[in-house]
Amino acid sequence: MPKHKSLDHMVSDWINHWNNGSMAKFQVNHPHGKLEEHYDKYILGRKKAKIFVPLCGTMFDMYCLADKGHEIVGIECSDLAIKTFFSKHKLHYHQEHCDDVKGTLYKSDDGKIKIYCCDLFDFKLHLEGKFDVILDFGSMGAIQKEDLQPYADMMKRLMGDNCRHILECFVYDTNKYSDCHPNCFSLNDLQALFGDCCSVEKMDEGPNPYEDEFLTSEETNYQDNSFQQVYPQITGTAYFLIKPKV
Repeated sequence: MPKHKSLDHMVSDWINHWNNGSMAKFQVNHPHGKLEEHYDKYILGRKKAKIFVPLCGTMFDMYCLADKGHEIVGIECSDLAIKTFFSKHKLHYHQEHCDDVKGTLYKSDDGKIKIYCCDLFDFKLHLEGKFDVILDFGSMGAIQKEDLQPYADMMKRLMGDNCRHILECFVYDTNKYSDCHPNCFSLNDLQALFGDCCSVEKMDEGPNPYEDEFLTSEETNYQDNSFQQVYPQITGTAYFLIKPKV
């Protein structure tokens, strides 16, 4: 797909946030409660599911799911985040240059976890094939609005026939905050983006699980100057289940 200038800007900002410590606020050091609660809904009894995690950061659940025997493939544009993840869990890993993504591939020595360090949109289907599960916890929320349809189209290409795509998004008053990040999605929004070949249902909702880490004050900005925006008042989170139409 033709690359928007906003994508390059987003990658640069994302790396800056990791380098200056801003992204540490969004990382938690325990399994996600909703992923544990709904485990059977997306694993479907599979002993070794192939799981894709876009903009994975240091997501704790990658370690937990790999420990259960599943295969994890993440995408992250900050090498600091990737190295932090492996170090935090005391996982031995090696790295190699990957021309296909114009970046670096990090692999755990046991082969259960791979994380590509690259621009998300440089990842292609032929690299890993299709996936059984996609866990989108903050990735689509960070995408610029003009790139949401190309992003959704990419996710659809990566979905296997029986894939379960779990999407978490923050909930806030979109009338008051009409053009904010992270993005807030309604069921209708997601049906418009995915509905040509997928069904979408609201699976669950709950409080903000990152409340201790996430800055919810509408007066609060990031400390670095590259991302001076007003945060919306987060009132909770919504969880959607996206799956290919039969």
